[in-house]
Amino acid sequence: MTLALTTKLKLFIHRMSESEEQAQWGFELLLKRADFEEFFDYLGNAGLFTANNPATVPVDGPRHDRVPLWSALNYLVAVAKRAGERNDLHLAEKVMGVIRNVSRAHEPDSNIRDNYPMYRTFAEILGLVRCHL
Repeated sequence: MTLALTTKLKLFIHRMSESEEQAQWGFELLLKRADFEEFFDYLGNAGLFTANNPATVPVDGPRHDRVPLWSALNYLVAVAKRAGERNDLHLAEKVMGVIRNVSRAHEPDSNIRDNYPMYRTFAEILGLVRCHL
């Protein structure tokens, strides 16, 4: 962590952890910054990469599901891309650590959580960092 957080930035990250909507808003704002990857560890320490792996939600009866998008995905893709562009093995390993941890999420009945849009994006991330691991 080379970026020193000001009180304002600490409050910003805390606000992101209050709800999925706040997290989405925060990730969108961070991606507008040139130094967005500098926030990675702080976001991880705030639980923004572990607590928000959404499960499918039934819609219109038992035969239809909706899979909510996880707001951290676009951020993780951008960080993986940055790691690849800079040949930053340490950053790539951090992103892969998040993927490993989130992929282990299980439903209450011990089945693996099925979030196919998330896993498709994880495959994209693997492609971005594969040459550097």
